[in-house]
Amino acid sequence: MNGSMPEEYYDRDFPDLTRLGWRRTSDPAYHNCIAYAAGDFVRKWWPGDYPPNSHDYWPPGVPQEETVEAFTFAFQTLGYAPCADGTWEPGYEKVAIYVWRDAVQHMAKQQEDGTWISKLGGDEDIQHTLDGIEGPLYGKVAAFLKRPLPGADPQPVKPSRLRRFIQAVARLFGRSRKNL
Repeated sequence: MNGSMPEEYYDRDFPDLTRLGWRRTSDPAYHNCIAYAAGDFVRKWWPGDYPPNSHDYWPPGVPQEETVEAFTFAFQTLGYAPCADGTWEPGYEKVAIYVWRDAVQHMAKQQEDGTWISKLGGDEDIQHTLDGIEGPLYGKVAAFLKRPLPGADPQPVKPSRLRRFIQAVARLFGRSRKNL
């Protein structure tokens, strides 16, 4: 591996990665995990005030803070909006924001097939589970954002039979309580 994080550190930094599974999807490149999640493969994204023509970037007008709120705002400039969880939804792409000690450390991006992929700093991109890269380096997932896939006509996810049954029972229970 040519990056700055040898694979032997993966078990230390990501205690569940090997057990939950991962695979390398690209070699090291200049961009970082935030840029990768944003779809920008030529520069690094991180809060800061950068001169024009810099290889680093942060959207203008976005607070220069390592907070979930600032990163959410940054990704809203790309059409993302907060969402409840990382469950795969046809027609949408999602990103996950990882936080350690109240500071954003990492982002991962959901692929069209529902799997997750991310850039490990200046190292390679890997496919992994959301839990696989939680640990002392990146912390835990604190927020999810989503946007429609280009050219997609997202449809709402239909409730499962169990959910419809639970909703029907709740409606029935609600009516019967009113009659008491």
